[in-house]
Amino acid sequence: MERGMQKEELEAILGDRENTPDLGPIEDYLHAVATEPKLPDLAVRMCTARIEEAAPKLRAVLLRAADGEVLSDDESLLLFRGLHILGGARDREACRPLLRRPFDEVDAILGDAVTESLAKIVTGVFDDGIDALLDLIIDGAIDGFIREALFGAATFLTWERRVDRDRFREFLVRFNEARPAEDGDQAWAGWLQAIAQIGLRELVPLVDDAFVKIAYP
Repeated sequence: MERGMQKEELEAILGDRENTPDLGPIEDYLHAVATEPKLPDLAVRMCTARIEEAAPKLRAVLLRAADGEVLSDDESLLLFRGLHILGGARDREACRPLLRRPFDEVDAILGDAVTESLAKIVTGVFDDGIDALLDLIIDGAIDGFIREALFGAATFLTWERRVDRDRFREFLVRFNEARPAEDGDQAWAGWLQAIAQIGLRELVPLVDDAFVKIAYP
């Protein structure tokens, strides 16, 4: 995990000890993140900057959701916003609970943000454990829009060379052979985009065949 700033370091940056404002406990900012109807920009920035203090509490609510516990409205909002904070702060310790099964609980929290945010969150917290990510992508029980987002994360990580290109190429071939998504499922959009964005020209015949099936299921 990339090291965040401690409260004392932030206070030192803001000025000398006599004139430095008291930044307050991290719990106050977490409470704002969990309860303010409008996104509390200052609280989010403070939790991100002081991620070493905020992350344990954010991971705790993530673990509860991953275990299937019912969260209160405030806890659900904390998790929704907290996942973005953890991703932005590149908190690698959040990766395992985020990608563990059952995945439906975390998906329910993200809601419509899945298509816009999930790929970025996964990319941010990725801990080099590619097996867990690929296992979710090939899981036919998971919603196609979620798998499209997970494909996006794996594609970017491959482009960034944090995932071995040949390993991901083999997975894309296997995905086509195993066909863990019905024709027309949104997961295929992620598969097609992965091949195009990584530039796997040798898989074009597979794309041509898949496109026919997707366009005319």
